[in-house]
Amino acid sequence: MIRVLMLLLGLAQSAKFGKYDVTLRLPADGLFSGEEMQIEFRVVDTTKEDPLMGFEPVVRAKIQSAIDMPSMAGMRVIRETSHPEGVPGDYGLHPTFVHGGEYRLKLAIAPVGDAPFEAEFLLKVGDPRPNRPKQPNPYRMKFDNGEIRIEGKEGQVREFDTVHEKKLHFIVVSKDLNYFAHLHPEPQANGTFKVKETLPGGELRLFADFAPQGKGGQVVMLPRKGSGKAPVAEDTFVGEAKMEGSLVAGRTTQLTMTSAIPVSEMEPYLGAQAHLIMIHEDAETFVHSHPLDDPAKLIFMARPPKPGRYKGWVELQHKGKLMRKSFSLEAGNANR
Repeated sequence: MIRVLMLLLGLAQSAKFGKYDVTLRLPADGLFSGEEMQIEFRVVDTTKEDPLMGFEPVVRAKIQSAIDMPSMAGMRVIRETSHPEGVPGDYGLHPTFVHGGEYRLKLAIAPVGDAPFEAEFLLKVGDPRPNRPKQPNPYRMKFDNGEIRIEGKEGQVREFDTVHEKKLHFIVVSKDLNYFAHLHPEPQANGTFKVKETLPGGELRLFADFAPQGKGGQVVMLPRKGSGKAPVAEDTFVGEAKMEGSLVAGRTTQLTMTSAIPVSEMEPYLGAQAHLIMIHEDAETFVHSHPLDDPAKLIFMARPPKPGRYKGWVELQHKGKLMRKSFSLEAGNANR
């Protein structure tokens, strides 16, 4: 049986559907028409509970979403295949609402090895905003002597969800985007992370990609300037590869990477077939994407927040070897 849950704007609300619990997370400032929105939800199995980690997340589920407007039966239904987010059990979709009003979100969820079920939520959508205000990041990073400390509004963050097999991903790039490193600092007992690698000199941008426990994925950036200049990071990918697709700022776009290595021969790396990280030419705007669960194609769903040039790096594993391939990408302006 489908249960309907009324949602307050900006608040996460949960509902139970059989043995599964579905938590819907909306943007902090609510939903608005006329722009692509980010909606996330989490699916867990309440019959399986770890004393420390809580209910077991439902991973690799096939989820189809349909959004309609009950008061306007003839309006086009927004249909989308939900994609997994970084935290196991978290999924996302990116609908664009034509106008404000009350919408209905239907989720057809098919867990692996279990019967599918449906979840239904009501969404309140506001009218278009003339200028979307930029929301300040509630988290910040401190880096000193190889130690990373994440702080939020309530002080130091000490508890983190595991995101693609790690508590924190540390991406280091040079300001000119010629240097790139994807590191995984060791978590410490005091809630900090220790970077064992020696960082290069020059002007760097340090990105921390993490998820405070129960809060969803976050990315913070810290500039760092040292003496000298960072070296050029060469590609380690064997053979030719190309990226196809047209990026549009503010819209979720499909990018397909083709290469001599069949997808069937790519080995899981950090809980995914591959990882795509894109940095804007401003050396501050960060995009992290993972491929869809497709056995034949390596398809990334990327959403660049602003137009301009990006440099992208794809990391994947083949025959036990980690490979990296860089790409130059351009995101057009959605208003043109």
